[in-house]
Amino acid sequence: MALFEPIESTGPRRKLRLRSPATLEPIGEIECGTREDVAAAVERARKAQAGWGALPVEERAKPMWRLLDLYIDAQDEIIAKVIEETGKPRNEAIGMEVFAGCDSISYYAKNARKFLAPE
Repeated sequence: MALFEPIESTGPRRKLRLRSPATLEPIGEIECGTREDVAAAVERARKAQAGWGALPVEERAKPMWRLLDLYIDAQDEIIAKVIEETGKPRNEAIGMEVFAGCDSISYYAKNARKFLAPE
């Protein structure tokens, strides 16, 4: 049995039912974006980039620090969802999803000035 399977959809977006790899029990459904959805998201990002790029590096790093706080606050939910969706043991979910995620976020926030410096 597949970990995801198509289900009937009434609109232009495909829907998939997700199954736990550990138990094969249904764990949720997702709706896939269309090419138009992706094109619209890219267009919004391109429009936002000019204003974002004009901000000082410290201002651009602030959302990363806020993300880190949110990530830490939600770590129990993240761990539970990773275990449910992947079947990973708790220690692996903590190490690979929470610790590694927090480490990556703080690394880029700390090094933003160096990474974004003109060459």
